[in-house]
Amino acid sequence: FMERRCFATFKKVWPDPQPDIRVTSPSIAYDQYPNELVSEETLINIVVGDVQRIKLYAQPNRAFQIPQPMPDEVWTACNDLIAAGYTGNTVKD
Repeated sequence: FMERRCFATFKKVWPDPQPDIRVTSPSIAYDQYPNELVSEETLINIVVGDVQRIKLYAQPNRAFQIPQPMPDEVWTACNDLIAAGYTGNTVKD
C-alpha cells in the first residue's frame, strides 16, 4: 500500500539522470490483506495515512515527494474516513 509514496519520494530525491524505476508488490485482493498481524482497522488507518501523505508531502511547505495525480473521489473518501475516526496513521499538523 505504499508503492505510490515510495515512487514519489524516489523521484524527488534521486539525482538526475534518474533510472527507469518500477515499484511493485504482490497483487493481493483487499479481503485477503488483513491477517493475524494486520487487522482491517489497522489496514484502513495505514491506507488513509498514506493517501493523505501522497497529497500533503508534495506541497511546497513539505516537498518530500513529487506530486501524484489523485482523483477527487479518492481525496473525498480519505477525508470521509478521517471524519469516521480512521486517524491512527494520519499527519497531525
